[in-house]
Amino acid sequence: MDFNKAYKALYLYHEEGYSNYKKIASEADIESTELVKKVIEGRLFKSIQDEFKQDTARGDFGRTYPIPEPKNLSETEYDELKDRYLSRLMSSKNTIEDIRIYLILDDVEPKQATKMLGELTAIYNSMYEDMLDNKLFAVLDVLNKPTKWGMDAEGIIITVYPHPVLSNDYKVKGIEYKSYKSYEMPELLLDRYIVLQDEIDVIEAKYQKSTSKKKEEKRGRKSKYSAELIQQWKDLRQSGMSCRAVSEQYNVPYNIVSYHTNKAV
Repeated sequence: MDFNKAYKALYLYHEEGYSNYKKIASEADIESTELVKKVIEGRLFKSIQDEFKQDTARGDFGRTYPIPEPKNLSETEYDELKDRYLSRLMSSKNTIEDIRIYLILDDVEPKQATKMLGELTAIYNSMYEDMLDNKLFAVLDVLNKPTKWGMDAEGIIITVYPHPVLSNDYKVKGIEYKSYKSYEMPELLLDRYIVLQDEIDVIEAKYQKSTSKKKEEKRGRKSKYSAELIQQWKDLRQSGMSCRAVSEQYNVPYNIVSYHTNKAV
């Protein structure tokens, strides 16, 4: 990233009194408001923060930094970087805004960065609802499990109910049994549940069928790509072949290969 932009953001905030991060981003020519926020809060570029404080003490803000050359990625580099970002999106480790910041920090050539971000956003949006569905139905699957007998602190036999234990990204990682049936579903999954309420029985049946038979399905349709074929793609990717090369070899859309070889299991 061009450190001169980060320095200007600090100057606008501390010396010019700007408080609107969006306006600072515009004035400093930084494409991400979140990146501006991280710079001002000291979560990025601590060395620039320290140098700005030194300049403030001297009253001299003429410091400049070398302007980095944009990185023009080769086709292979582009695909590899895109695959890495897609994997992080699919595993919920990063958001689209995080990826936007990474592209800026990595000095990826602006047109390539815009193109990649657009492609990743389209792929992510097309898969996001399915990701939520899978997480939601995993929760429902736990809640629908049979009750058990338990014992309370006074030694009385009671009925205990299954509750899902979730990871930070709402994946079921275990089951615990509690003395009460009510379950507070995370807001994100609850919103999805409300949207699907009219068709929840149909979709839940689809989920249970897919998990019991370990088939990859989408909206009740059988996947046109067999598990054996997908495994071949994964093996080729692990051997070093790019997604683009695999897609061309098998005459399959790039996004399909990328999704099946990067998605979290």
